[in-house]
Amino acid sequence: MFSNNNSVFSQLSACLHQESVQLTLTTSEDLIEQIVRIAPDMIFVDSTLGKIHHIRETCLLLQKQMNGRHIALPPVLSIIEGNSGQRGEVLNDGAIDCVNYPFNPREVIMRVEYTLLIVAACQQGIAPERVSAPLYYGGADRSKYNYLASQTADYLEKNLASHMTLAQLAQRVNSNRNSLSEAFKQAFGCTIFQWLYHRRMEKAAEYLSRTHLDVQQVAYRVGYIDANNFSTAFKKNSTVHPVYFVCKMKNPDRIEAVNCPDIHKKLRSCVAFS
Repeated sequence: MFSNNNSVFSQLSACLHQESVQLTLTTSEDLIEQIVRIAPDMIFVDSTLGKIHHIRETCLLLQKQMNGRHIALPPVLSIIEGNSGQRGEVLNDGAIDCVNYPFNPREVIMRVEYTLLIVAACQQGIAPERVSAPLYYGGADRSKYNYLASQTADYLEKNLASHMTLAQLAQRVNSNRNSLSEAFKQAFGCTIFQWLYHRRMEKAAEYLSRTHLDVQQVAYRVGYIDANNFSTAFKKNSTVHPVYFVCKMKNPDRIEAVNCPDIHKKLRSCVAFS
């Protein structure tokens, strides 16, 4: 973990302790050495208390220093303050996902498990296109697209249940269809509606694992009127039916994972950075 906040580090350690995960605190100067030495499964970057710039700095550092090395880049998770509106920005800057602070232990484990599923999908060549973020892509500076793309992502995040056309969305963010599409593609590496699909599935996974909502209720909250269409979309993204996913998350000792590694045995180390 990259962090200079001992409280954040201690609380995250406590959340991961039950899974026997080794959390190592590091700095930007030691990050690459730690990655080479311990080969972490993922990196946590503390972006709380105004440290949002740490995500972009970390991802750029990884791109610059790891190019040419025969070592896989570990996925980066950003720690953000709940309801801070920073999710779109940190995803744009290269994080694969976010964890809200103060921590909810169940959310932390769910985010970790989801990230490992994405890594497993990458290894099998079936990663969702949203993973084509700057860290996993490399590429040109996208600073001129950041504001418009982040503004759009934040709006979509708050309106996952809404249905609108590209033209309506462009009007909402004071842009036009072509400019918005280009900005979003350059910033996130995917189309707006591809991003929206994967974000809806992520939110659905949160609802299914953390609430008592049934499949139809979850479907409605993420923009699907028909539960069958939602179930098909969810299975395409997560490789499991929503009902099976609920059983797996709420009764992990009774359900064996399908088409993915044993999460609890696979994850043993990660680096924290702030």
